[in-house]
This record gives sequence, structure tokens and C-alpha cells, in this order.
Amino acid sequence: MLNYYTKVILLFLVIILASCEDNQIVNNTDLQDTVSNQLQRADAVHFNVNDFQSVLDKNGEIALGSYLPPNDERLNVIYSAGLWIAVNDGGSVKANVTWVGTAEASNFTADRNDSSIGVYYVPSNITNADEYHWPVEYGAPINNDGSIKTYGDLMCWQSLTSDNRVTERVFQNPIDGLRVNQAVYGYSENDLRNVFFVRYEITNLSDHVWPEVYVGFHSDTDFGDVLCNSTAYDSASSLTYTYIPVTEDGCLGGAPVTGFSFLETPNSLGVTTHRIMRKNNYVNPEFGEYELNTPEQVLFALQGLDSNGNPMINPVTGLVTNYAFTGDPITQTGWLDEAVDVRSLLTSGSFSLGVNETKVLTVVWISESESTMEESIIKLKDQLNQIRQEPQLWQF
Repeated sequence: MLNYYTKVILLFLVIILASCEDNQIVNNTDLQDTVSNQLQRADAVHFNVNDFQSVLDKNGEIALGSYLPPNDERLNVIYSAGLWIAVNDGGSVKANVTWVGTAEASNFTADRNDSSIGVYYVPSNITNADEYHWPVEYGAPINNDGSIKTYGDLMCWQSLTSDNRVTERVFQNPIDGLRVNQAVYGYSENDLRNVFFVRYEITNLSDHVWPEVYVGFHSDTDFGDVLCNSTAYDSASSLTYTYIPVTEDGCLGGAPVTGFSFLETPNSLGVTTHRIMRKNNYVNPEFGEYELNTPEQVLFALQGLDSNGNPMINPVTGLVTNYAFTGDPITQTGWLDEAVDVRSLLTSGSFSLGVNETKVLTVVWISESESTMEESIIKLKDQLNQIRQEPQLWQF
């Protein structure tokens, strides 16, 4: 996994070599030889589909995401985000994690047989699958006529499998026979310029049924001072979002808000947990990254439990819960998060996955920056509810 400074350098180079705004695209795994101005394939690509821009790398990580709100002051909203998945197969637990965290690694990879499928950057005007060696054999989407199927106005696509070369901590026991095809896409319409979507097609290529599977989407979200962020969960819309609180020790509050939710989940389960997620061990250490050392603990996290398998307790009600930080930061009521370097984790599960069966998880990410935090939160929820009513944007 690339460290932060390497990612910044890579992002700079990719912007120079592949200006997405002008559709000057590179079709090469090392980003050196310009073969075509139509399509790009690389181990990491920069994408700028609308007012959101980021890097997607061959390990499945969405990194260094930023959003350009109407006031043209670009906001960093993602340091790293991606898929978590765990399989409990009769007590044998295996897990795949896209995670920068305290261990800079991932046990997802686009590598196949000592070469890389890489990440494809595909504008919507690209159709000829044969011309661009579109990897249909790995499940790359195509239309009925065999042409490339593009989600949205621009799509980044990749096919991931388990990387058995990573042997540390939570990455040491990845899922055999797993294939995850990931598409990150968006639309250029004005009312969707602050939105992007992530579609995961999760396939069991093993020789037996996986009886208990959990999937989650994890994010390290940063606004400005990373120690002045808080996370909330809106139960009515199944939305996790990050905001800047006002605190006595120097956090000044602010208008920008960013968050994500699930639009499609396997077996229509919806969001089953919103877990406390911490970076450091000084706040809720039992829910911290330092405590995640085994695939079993990844499974606990996806079940909404701490690293010892214990449930969350709502400190306001004193009751066991699957959903953390359900208070209202506008009215300052209920269970509110502290001002910390936040993480977010939404989960759906459990479900079974048969041999050669594929199930879909679709994530929507929205950023808002109105005049006040209250206005931004209200608009964020309204836009999510509107997107849910327009399935043509995300059902394919």
C-alpha cells in the first residue's frame, strides 16, 4: 500500500500524464507511453468525474478524495476508503480489507499471474471492447451487443482478488476464491456534481457455498484539522456522515458535511451495523485500529462488536445497540461522537453466497457545503432520499 507522500507524488504525476478533464487518456500500466487518447489502464488512476476527484489504485483503495463546493475552495474529504468483507465458514474465518490505517497494506489486488489487470478509466463514449482489450473474462461489464458498458458519465473499473502475499495482522488469511469487481462512477449533471457511486460485484469462485458473509464500507474521512471531526449516523436514512463540531478545546465548527450510505445490499438486508471506529487507542481502544490483528476481529467489527466480541452500548440509553452515534449534532441531543480523527464503517450481513454466485453492494457518497452545518446536513439527507427514488442512476 502506498504511503501518503507517495500517493501525493503519484497523484501529481497522474494529473500531468492523464488530464481527466480533457480526456487525454493513457492506455498503459506504467503511465509512460501514450497509446490512445480514449482509454486509460494503470496501476493507479486519477479520476475527476464531476466536482469530486480521487485516486483509485490496484489494491482497491479510493484515496486522497476531494470535493470542490460552490465556493471553489476544495475540501479534502477522503484519505482512504474501501471494501471490507469477511466469511465465517463453519468457524474458519477469512477476511479481505482495503485499509490504510495503522498498517499500510491491503489483501486485495488486481494482479493476475505476475501481471496486473490494473484500473481502467472509461469515459462514456468508449464502446469498442475488443479495441481496448476490455477484460470480459474477469467480468468487465458489457452491453448485449458486446460493447463496453459504462456506468454514469465516467467510470473507473477494476477486478480484484485475494492477495496471499500479505502476511501481517488482519491481512494474513484472505478469502480463497473471492473476486470483487469494483466500479467507481459519477454523473456530470449539476444536481449530481457532488455525488459519486461505488458498485461492488462480489463473486464466490470457490468450490463450496459460503454460509455466512458480511460486507462493509470503511472510510478514513478528514476535514481540515483531523482532530476536529465527528461522525454521526442518521437511522432514518441509514446514512453515516462526518461534520466539524464546536468544542471547548478549539474545534470551531463549520458548514461542510460529507457521508455515505448503501443503495443496494446483498439479500436487501440494508445497513445492519454502524460501528464505533477509531484510529488511535486513547478513545474507545477496544474499537481502535491498533486492536485489529486477526481476521476474526474483522468479522467482529463487521458484526458491530468490539475487538473482543462485545457489543456496543449506547451511553445515553445504556442499551446494547448495532448503531453508534445516533444523536443529532444540530440539536446536540442523543449519543454524539467526540472530536477525533474519525473513521466510519457501515456493514450489511450476514448472507450466504453460493458457488459462482454474485451479489451486489452499491455505495453512494455525497458532499455538501452550504452556509451552515444545519443546512448542509438537511441537504445531504434530502439528496440521498432523492437518489434512492432514482434507481436508474445505480441499478444496472
